[in-house]
Order: sequence, then C-alpha cells, then structure tokens
Amino acid sequence: MITAQIYAMKGFNNPENFIGYAEKIGISVAEYAGRVGVLQQYLQQGLPFSEERFRRHIQSGEYMRTGVTTTQKMPSVRAILKNLWRDLKNILRSRKTSAEVYRKRMDVCYACKHLKSGRCMACGCVVRAKSLFSLLRCPMGYWSE
Repeated sequence: MITAQIYAMKGFNNPENFIGYAEKIGISVAEYAGRVGVLQQYLQQGLPFSEERFRRHIQSGEYMRTGVTTTQKMPSVRAILKNLWRDLKNILRSRKTSAEVYRKRMDVCYACKHLKSGRCMACGCVVRAKSLFSLLRCPMGYWSE
C-alpha cells in the first residue's frame, strides 16, 4: 500500500520532502500531498498506524467529512502590508516562473498546514499569485526553486 510506504518515510509530512518522496514512490506530488493530508488527519485521532485500520478509515469516507484545518490566524494588516511591499519590489525585478515550477510550488502549498482558503497564514499572501514570480519565496522556506 502506498500510504504505508509514505508513513514509513522519515519526515513524510514536511513539504520540503514532497517532491523527492513522490518521485521515490512513483506518484505525482499532488497525489502524494493528498495522501499525506488524509494520513495526517487519520493520525490526529491518536491511533497507531496500521494498513487495515487506515483502509477502513478511507472506505468509511470519514476523512472527507472532517478534513485537516489550520488553527493559525492571519497575520496583522501591518505585517501583510510589509510583506506585500517587499514582494512588490521583487515582482518588478522578477520574471514569471515556468509552468513546472509553478505546479511544484502549488503542490507544496496545497499540502501545507499554513494554507487556508487560498491564502498563506504565515505571510498573508494569495499563494496562486505569489507562486507566479521567480524571485518570490515561501516564508517558511518550503519552495525549493
């Protein structure tokens, strides 16, 4: 089972590892991120991992009803404006990222615990916009490119 392979990897839920681990298993980064999200939600119940118990969890559809959510609050308006000012200077000097880099960045963001309603709770940005520019960086350091 692919999920058992993911669970066995050290740091499986660290977005920095998603691309390498997905390639190692032979699945897309988006599929890896989705499986990690479901696995994290399952583990939040405090149950030890077993393939059979996880399979029952998936078959019950319970993971679709609850989901993993962040309790982190949005940064202050002042912090968002400060980040936006810094990013605007980089946008003016930046070029657009390639489609592949954009997809990798978005895969990492979709799996990140700081994402809520399309916005990063660490910096306040709209991740779909920020991912477009080559000189902009993830505030948590999760983007490799």
